[in-house]
Amino acid sequence: MQTTNIQAAGGRTISFSDFGNRDEIAVLWCHGGPGSRLEPQTEAEAASAAGFRLIGIDRPGYGGSTELPGRQISDWTHDALRVADHLKINQFFIVGVSTGAGYALATASIAPKRVLGVLVCCGLSDMLWGKDKSSLAANTLIWSTIDRDQVRAFVIEDFGEDGSKMLEGDDTAAMLSPPDLAMLSDPKFAESFGHNDAFAQGVLAMWTIESPTDRLLAGQVLMSTEWPVLSS
Repeated sequence: MQTTNIQAAGGRTISFSDFGNRDEIAVLWCHGGPGSRLEPQTEAEAASAAGFRLIGIDRPGYGGSTELPGRQISDWTHDALRVADHLKINQFFIVGVSTGAGYALATASIAPKRVLGVLVCCGLSDMLWGKDKSSLAANTLIWSTIDRDQVRAFVIEDFGEDGSKMLEGDDTAAMLSPPDLAMLSDPKFAESFGHNDAFAQGVLAMWTIESPTDRLLAGQVLMSTEWPVLSS
């Protein structure tokens, strides 16, 4: 694995980790929330054996990538293409995990000639869609935040300022399927998650972002904005 920091057009830092070799098929990885460029490390060995080169990219405010206040989902596509250009990768597959799904789909929408295919894993959709929103009862408080103070209070209480409370609580079993629980119970996965760089800048850098309407959201923040931003 090699981690590299490059500069975006406006001078921001984009941090990414390359888990493969140049002769393998490139796969850009859009991590979940919380998550980071290190998220694909548990899959990297098997992927490489199958001929795929996984490349994890930190979104703004996560890991080593600089914050971008006011960003929309479509803004991140420029970061993805900047990484691909830096690595001299013309075409690639892209994976979106959980909240990363929208970013993967947005990149495919904006660069259809470069994206060979998209894989969405347990992806979240537009959270203004009532049916989907109602299926996430555990996140009711996240979606009901209405101002900066509520967002800050909720995020710090639920995750801790440094993310240390992320895995606390006893309600996980009620929310996850047996296969998910088996994966989370795997010591290898637990060790990997413990070294995840998601909270490097603190939870507020990654979980509190200004939306286009100046409403501050927590949790899967940009999943709560209208999805026409995908094609902008």
